Amino acid sequence: MYKFDQDTAVRSILPNFWQGNVSKDWFLRVAPNGGYMFAMAARAMGQALSQGEEGCDPVSLTANFIAPATQGMVDIDIMPLRQGRRFSQATAIVKQNGQACLQLSGSFGHFDKLKGAQCSEFIAPGMPSIKACKKQQMPNMPFQQQVDIRLASEDLEYYSSGGKREMEIRGYVRFADGRPADFLSLLLFADAFPRALMMRTGPIGWIPTMDLTVQCLAMPAPGFIAARFQSVKLAKGILEERGEMWDSNGTLVAVCRQAAVPRVPAQCSEQLSQKVTIAHVA
Repeated sequence: MYKFDQDTAVRSILPNFWQGNVSKDWFLRVAPNGGYMFAMAARAMGQALSQGEEGCDPVSLTANFIAPATQGMVDIDIMPLRQGRRFSQATAIVKQNGQACLQLSGSFGHFDKLKGAQCSEFIAPGMPSIKACKKQQMPNMPFQQQVDIRLASEDLEYYSSGGKREMEIRGYVRFADGRPADFLSLLLFADAFPRALMMRTGPIGWIPTMDLTVQCLAMPAPGFIAARFQSVKLAKGILEERGEMWDSNGTLVAVCRQAAVPRVPAQCSEQLSQKVTIAHVA
């Protein structure tokens, strides 16, 4: 079993009550990666909605992050809202020691059975080759041992010092152990990259996510997932960021959007505000 599947595994205790175990191997400093927690909760929801069949695929999900989890057991309370022939909806709350950590809501279905009109105007932006990208090295972060993230070389330089005109970061991602990407992995990858804001500012510490929405569009083909994340505004301390992910065939497989809260030191807040304002007006 691949590491991601092992560490997001869940088990049914009672109808609509599941449990999982948070592994320290997906931590970023003192807390688990939000996308990892997102994927674990989504796995439980998909299995609950499948009614004993193979788990449903996530179609469009939103996670609200309430409090950081710690290593150990979590409870997942699921409330099915509707079970239809094409789509099923549910909400879930992930708790640890009685404290809510994460609330999840969304729609599931079986992508291989979905039919309907299709249209795509997506054109993948220019990207450097994978060989021209560099691995992001972040010591003392177990999460970085589980995913192979390769940033565009110039973006990696901006990450160290800031100064890029656009709040945009580009690169590639896959599992370090070779696990193929699927829908659940897209939930993880949507929260795996450094914040695009840091391309202008350089590292400013932890930027916790308030909520993250991921819309899955297609099953990824084998290989790296290419990704681009952008921000255009920081308002009253709340940052917006949107992203696109596409597979090795150039197919857009997911889009995402999140709100995050940069913890900016008081002595840096005025400088940061000026930089973001200049980027937005331009």
